[in-house]
Amino acid sequence: MDTIVLSLKLDKLGGAERVVIQECNFLNENGHNVYLLTSKISSKVLEDYDLSSDVKVICLNGDSIIRHSLHIRSILRDIQPDFVNIHYKEAEFYLAQLGFSEKPKIYIQVHGSPFWFKNNSNLAPHLKKEEVNTILKEKHMEFQKNIPKSPSVHLLKVYLHEFFKEKAYKSANIVFATTPQVKHEIKALYGIDSKVIYEGISNSWINQKPIKINLTDHEYSILTVSRLDERKRIDILINAMKEVDIDAELIIVGKGEDKDRLKKIVKKQNLEKKVRFEGYIPDEKLPNYYASADLFATTGWISYGLTPLEAYLMNTKVLISEDVGAKYVLDGLNGVKVIKNKENISDKIEELLVTKVENFDTHKIPRWNQYCNKKFKKVI
Repeated sequence: MDTIVLSLKLDKLGGAERVVIQECNFLNENGHNVYLLTSKISSKVLEDYDLSSDVKVICLNGDSIIRHSLHIRSILRDIQPDFVNIHYKEAEFYLAQLGFSEKPKIYIQVHGSPFWFKNNSNLAPHLKKEEVNTILKEKHMEFQKNIPKSPSVHLLKVYLHEFFKEKAYKSANIVFATTPQVKHEIKALYGIDSKVIYEGISNSWINQKPIKINLTDHEYSILTVSRLDERKRIDILINAMKEVDIDAELIIVGKGEDKDRLKKIVKKQNLEKKVRFEGYIPDEKLPNYYASADLFATTGWISYGLTPLEAYLMNTKVLISEDVGAKYVLDGLNGVKVIKNKENISDKIEELLVTKVENFDTHKIPRWNQYCNKKFKKVI
């Protein structure tokens, strides 16, 4: 079966990027002839997430919707795929396949709706919808205070993009959402139903035998792992450390554009002895970090989030905010606390650090094969 996986840019390490590559590998292992299409690519991403050499990678020409659509159309004509699996680029694909008499089976995966991208102009065409405004006020105002609304050429392009994106959703065989929240948002924005399947952790990753390492000279270690950008809200964890009275150190793993701002906060709060920036750690070494930490914490604004699931599978206690989509999997499990955004986080950190957990409910964490078998059962 000839299959196209149409992807977001693969130039940064991240959860959605990892899912795209692992899906390519799964389809390849199940007999698909896989073509991965993306507009930007980094060899580091492909190497770190171990893309199979059998997957054919095609970088799309240009940087506009029209040029991408034309290139995709040419590829569709040449390959004539049986199946197309889309991660973003929905509008481009819809335009590319217009007029074709025979069309492939189409799946669309929505990692995060337009609500989950800061000050996203793609929300502008939907602001007259009552439910969209309700969702904004209840869940997303912290990062959606300045949505562009003034008439402009850019906004005209946005309206057209959202129009064709909705057409793409309605013409797909099925649309998948990462969580019930994202499912609700897709319905409010585009008027379509979607199916929730929770992304999981691969068995090969789970079966690694982590080596306990000495993460800190302090009595307790708190670990967070993510790309360093504003939406991850690592500043909340840093500021909380000022109020943590027991001997603990926050270890921040990851890199990104927010690093300098976060370091300034640490310096301003005189927290150099309680917060450490560890930088980037390769995937194969992360189990050692997860297993060695006393607590994993993330207070981000994240549509899903694989890292807290990974940490929990290493029998590490987890603290997450209510804005982390992985709460739908983790809430109620032994050794997990889901906190409201205005709760006193330092108290919850102290409480979890000193709590002994004998039995972790690791069997309730979704596995990668479970996710793929559910999603692709009709095409494998």
